[in-house]
Amino acid sequence: MGLAPIAVGVSNATSFAMPLCLSAVVSGAMFGDNLSMISDTTIAAVRTQGCEMSDKFKMNFKIVLPAAILTAVIYFLLTMHGSSTLELGTYNIWQVIPYLLVLIGALMGINVFVVLIFGTIASVIAGVTTGTMPVNEIFTSIGAGVSSMYDITVISITVAAIGALVKEYGGIDAVLHFIHRNTKGKKGAQLSIAALVAGVDLATANNTIAIVMAGPIAREISQEFDIDPRRTASLLDIFASVAQGLIPYGAQMLYAAAAAGITTYAIIPYTFYPILMAISAFVFIFGFSQKEKSKKES
Repeated sequence: MGLAPIAVGVSNATSFAMPLCLSAVVSGAMFGDNLSMISDTTIAAVRTQGCEMSDKFKMNFKIVLPAAILTAVIYFLLTMHGSSTLELGTYNIWQVIPYLLVLIGALMGINVFVVLIFGTIASVIAGVTTGTMPVNEIFTSIGAGVSSMYDITVISITVAAIGALVKEYGGIDAVLHFIHRNTKGKKGAQLSIAALVAGVDLATANNTIAIVMAGPIAREISQEFDIDPRRTASLLDIFASVAQGLIPYGAQMLYAAAAAGITTYAIIPYTFYPILMAISAFVFIFGFSQKEKSKKES
């Protein structure tokens, strides 16, 4: 969401409405977060379901690509007659290489921790060689990154502990019994997983926490109804993003609105991607039966 101020600048330099520009940033953030190899939501989804990140990425990509294309078309149609006075800036291709290495490594199926450590080292090298990161600030920058994840780490540990207690005293079994009693087949189970993680996100306003909390129950549901873990991980990530991208009190919406001094309710009507992503996911659930099995299982 660091691009929100840029969206404000784009709106000021063009005839595009401010809520429209900010909604594009929110939609893009949801798309990137949903597919990023270094996103905490992606990591949480694959770790809770026990699948490979590359497999989850491929399945996720197939589900959200139609929504992303339709969103791009809608924004193009809404802005095709606008005028602008924008000037192109400059960039350094060497600073992009660490991100490409992380993406390639993840797609190759390399262990996520190895990929992230290698990406961190590559980022430091790129920063030092291009002069954007002084040598004496390397550990300061790394420390700032580690500190930014402190809250979610503590929350994850706490949620894991609570989840273990809930499972020990029959809480997860009760949820599974309720779902099993009211669910018919794999499609119903997938809808239950979608509703579960979306509901948790509505309550917590944090898609990572929602995935961490719903993940263990979702895994039990997927095992009970023989649902591919890759499919479950994708549904967790997608529907957490759907809820997070539409609630007016989510961090993404609040940050975007604060950057322009408008209300979140002005942005929501233009936030097309989460809605289209949900539609695309429903089509996937009902229109595509589970055929995929990992190579290890086949």
